[in-house]
Amino acid sequence: MKKKTFKSTGNPKWEAALTSMDNTMSLKNQAHATRVNYIRGVRDLIINLHKLPETYPNIKNLQQKKRNKSNSFLFSLKI
Repeated sequence: MKKKTFKSTGNPKWEAALTSMDNTMSLKNQAHATRVNYIRGVRDLIINLHKLPETYPNIKNLQQKKRNKSNSFLFSLKI
């Protein structure tokens, strides 16, 4: 059985998106630690936005807001 890379969000639609992202990264031979870190960042983004991010600017805007408030990034995500 495949080890789950992320904690549950409690929303089946979000779970499906994260599982799809994990599967895609796995097929591209990304290291397990890389997949865990990227998916953790996206999961945190989803939870903060209360929806799936639709575009790259959504992700960058959230990072910018969090950095301005706390002087640090919520997560590191290279896109």
